[in-house]
This record gives sequence, structure tokens and C-alpha cells, in this order.
Amino acid sequence: MKVRVMFSLLVLCISGCAGWEPFQPPPPEFEVWSKIGSDGLDVQKAMLECGYPSPFENISWNKDRMVTEEERAFMYMCMRKNGFVFDKGRSDLCRQSPELKACKLGVTIPDRDINKRISGSFCQYRPGWVVCKP
Repeated sequence: MKVRVMFSLLVLCISGCAGWEPFQPPPPEFEVWSKIGSDGLDVQKAMLECGYPSPFENISWNKDRMVTEEERAFMYMCMRKNGFVFDKGRSDLCRQSPELKACKLGVTIPDRDINKRISGSFCQYRPGWVVCKP
């Protein structure tokens, strides 16, 4: 019995060194998008240009503007259209919800628009931030 308790404590202590941290909040939204040759600033700019209200907060938590699932799908597809990949073990939005208009074949996905980034509420409140500079 004593050996089992000691073994259990040893396993718990070692698992703390494995890099796994339970009960962590989701990462900022821009950290789950990637593209070869792009850094975090490129991802943030692309997100704002595709219509995301903020590159930092999860869309569903954004207090400035509630985003519908349809809008979210178009933003997602805009990022995909520009070569970005949604990572970190997250599932594909269009695989989850194929009924969304943005996920249908033949639908025109909007291009990135620098004016969406510059004139959006995120950059209106933070004009000095690097991501908000033209």
C-alpha cells in the first residue's frame, strides 16, 4: 500500500514537469492562425482585414461587437483564402457547420481590406498600436 502511494505521488510530481497545464484559458485568437513566413503581427493584421473585431479575444467574448456564425464563417474563410491555417487541434469550422453560406462551393469570399482594419473599432480605440498602422 505504501509503495502505491509513493508511486502515485512520484507520477503526479513528474507529470508537473511534462509541460501540460490543465484548466488554462484558450489562447488569443491570433495564436491559433499561422502561415509560413508570417509572424504574429501579420496574422493580427490579416484578421482585422478579414473582419475580425479583435485579434486578441475569442470572437464570442468580444464585448464591442457580437459576431454571428455567418460572419464568423466568412472571416474564417477569408483567412483560409489568404493562406492561413487554423491550428492547435481546433476543428475546421466548415466541417463542423457545412450549412453556413461561407462554407458552400461557389460563394464569393471577401478579400482582405486594409480599410476594415484601419477604420474598425479595434483600431479606432487603439490608433497608436503597430497593428493599426497602415
